[in-house]
Amino acid sequence: MLDLIYAGQAPAALQLLDTAWPAEQPGKARFLACFTRQLRSGRLWREFGLGRGLDADASFPRRPVSPRACQDDW
Repeated sequence: MLDLIYAGQAPAALQLLDTAWPAEQPGKARFLACFTRQLRSGRLWREFGLGRGLDADASFPRRPVSPRACQDDW
């Protein structure tokens, strides 16, 4: 997903997640929220506005998630 995002293909990264995540496996929304939180928290992401520059803001908008939810067992 990161390779696609940094190549300017954020919608394809979401499509990959949708394709790869097993339908019977719970936790996809939580994973996406935590992934997005981690992605947006990076210094370079913030400093250089990579969300706008890579057209990733629309595909990976801020999602409400507690930091504690993202520290559990992945």
